[in-house]
Amino acid sequence: RPLRPGIFNSIVMMDDATATMAAADCERCRLRYELAKLIHGETHPLALGCWSEYAVALSQSGKVEQGCKQLESCVAALYEHVGPQHTISRSAVYNLSAILAMLGRHHEAKNRLEECLKYDLEVVGLGDETTVQTMFSYAMTLHTTGEHEKSVEYLRKCQDVMERKQLEVLLTRALTVRDIMHN
Repeated sequence: RPLRPGIFNSIVMMDDATATMAAADCERCRLRYELAKLIHGETHPLALGCWSEYAVALSQSGKVEQGCKQLESCVAALYEHVGPQHTISRSAVYNLSAILAMLGRHHEAKNRLEECLKYDLEVVGLGDETTVQTMFSYAMTLHTTGEHEKSVEYLRKCQDVMERKQLEVLLTRALTVRDIMHN
């Protein structure tokens, strides 16, 4: 359930049905977190992942400050027990950056996105879709914090990667068509 910092920077007003669904989702995540703690213990990666999901659900149900505090605590626990290089940690930090941006804490969001981007570049590589999404969010947050030149630099990197990916897809399709026609 990744949020998108830089794109979704404001809290959307919810109608009654949406608010009810968000509250139900929040309660479901809370119960799953409590169950994971009972079964696996508070510091198990599964329990910490459920905590992260619960914090995001809190934020999405309109309790943004509470969700942010929960997620900040969760990220600290993740770093302590599974390390910053764990996938769950990376996901929690990305979600935290989005919530920080929603709260107008853009410089903190930028710092968290820098952590995510470093992880993405080191672990999954520049050509991965997740890395491009993180880079785009980072670029938009840079723009929000007034770092326009750096923002444009990262947007160009995103564009370059996407153009390369598109060329790869077109080449693969052309080769497939050629193979079909010659068989």
